[in-house]
Amino acid sequence: MSGKQLSTENYSSAEKTKLSGIEVGANHYVHPTGDGHEHVPATGSNNSGKVLKAGATAGSASWQALNSGDIPALALSKIVDAGSAAGRDIGASSGNVPVLDAEGKLDVGLLPAIAITDTFVIESEAQMLGLTAQIGDVAVRTDESKSYILKAAGASTLANWEELLSPVSPVQSVAGKTGAVTLSKNDVGLDNIFNYPIASQTAAEAGSATDAYMTPQRTAQAIAAKTAGLGGDMSKAVYDSDNDGKVDAAESADSVPWSGVTGKPGTYPPAAHQHSGADIASGTVAAKRLPAASTSAAGIAQLNNSTSSTSTSQAATAAAVKSAYDLASCKSRVVLSTVEPAGANVWYQELYKEGTEHGKKFFAKALGRDPMGGVAPRYQGIQCNWDKWRQHSGARQ
Repeated sequence: MSGKQLSTENYSSAEKTKLSGIEVGANHYVHPTGDGHEHVPATGSNNSGKVLKAGATAGSASWQALNSGDIPALALSKIVDAGSAAGRDIGASSGNVPVLDAEGKLDVGLLPAIAITDTFVIESEAQMLGLTAQIGDVAVRTDESKSYILKAAGASTLANWEELLSPVSPVQSVAGKTGAVTLSKNDVGLDNIFNYPIASQTAAEAGSATDAYMTPQRTAQAIAAKTAGLGGDMSKAVYDSDNDGKVDAAESADSVPWSGVTGKPGTYPPAAHQHSGADIASGTVAAKRLPAASTSAAGIAQLNNSTSSTSTSQAATAAAVKSAYDLASCKSRVVLSTVEPAGANVWYQELYKEGTEHGKKFFAKALGRDPMGGVAPRYQGIQCNWDKWRQHSGARQ
């Protein structure tokens, strides 16, 4: 057959029919059907960023958004670079991871406000409760020498302040000084004590130094040096043999007679002095030495026999008192009464009254009694009123 290029395997009519049924350029591949052989659904702009999820029925799949429930729990070891912030959102926004600066420090803007403790020096509880203080602030009370810290908000509440306890030093000051104290001799009452050294033996024996102290040893050395070569015995047994604390020669001087005293003055001028009255045992004290009596003070007084003297500094004698008594006895005794009295010289008998005191009527009876005690009755009737009686008798009763 012209153009025949086949082998001798005898190309059949069936095969020819089969080949003639294929269109020019056609791909006669038939994709298998069934679950697992479906094509991937078209993506499109609406499915951007989504993932292909298998449906519930065989051969179904669709593009859907991935949610948290689609991601299984993974161990931290399965997450690549989980310990580095390089793959995380970093910065100061909420939920981001802050990073350190070149010095390994957080940015100041990422740190919260930090309260700095303030210290207030005050003088009373009222000032402490009036403070604008925050928790942690300290109040130093000068009135109590104590300090308090605010432990809870509300500085105006006393219970929110806690006293800060500190050990009390038994020594508050030294010689009135506090802090780093340097004492001088004046601070300890030694301002009159000089800082002198102990004298050397040479200085002690010389006895001329004014800026050194003597010890008992230096004193003994000085005495020994000064008495060397004097001779004699300076022991107590020689000069105070009776051990009474006084040199025997001085005891002899105690019994020296007056004539044996030399250098005494020839006369002794008197010196002003006073004696107690109890010391005067004899003799008469001059009248001018005694105080005079008066109406306001006791003392001596001159006697006076007069019965008419008005002196306030002289004393009456017994004779003057007797004369005054006799003179008084001779005076008349005038009595006004309704009945005759005993011992009256003149008796005015009241007769009747006329309404007023000036209208009283009296009858006078001159009894004429003897001043010396004798009675010589002599009656003489005198009719008079009140005013005449007063004029006649001097209103004496």
